[in-house]
Amino acid sequence: MVNTLPEITIYGDPKSNPTTAADWWAKGFTDGFNAPNETHELPALVLNNETAASYYIGVLDGMRAAKAANDAVDAAMKNQPGVRPDIGGISLEEAQREYNEAFDHLFHQHMPHIEIEQYRERKPVLPKMGIEIVPD
Repeated sequence: MVNTLPEITIYGDPKSNPTTAADWWAKGFTDGFNAPNETHELPALVLNNETAASYYIGVLDGMRAAKAANDAVDAAMKNQPGVRPDIGGISLEEAQREYNEAFDHLFHQHMPHIEIEQYRERKPVLPKMGIEIVPD
């Protein structure tokens, strides 16, 4: 199986166990990059000293790469706006109280009563109904 990406070509199955020193370096790199602050133990599948050394060199390279990436992000975000501690000022409750006092006269005006007597609601007038029996 060959996967070709714009930057690199990957030979083999990515889900298979590492076999060469380069595979062990790549596994160590990913372990070190994904968990740069943890201590890493040698996996049980390591066959000899060369693959063990490759794994640990990969771990150290991954940790360095993770630190470099984090430092780059921190440097880029240093001057960006973000959530900061309270800068002072009046509280939300105080601002709402001032707003309500300032605009209360606009919100609580009542419309004048313009009801005309003839348009008031009255009980409806119903026709008188009854049953008339007609003899045969």
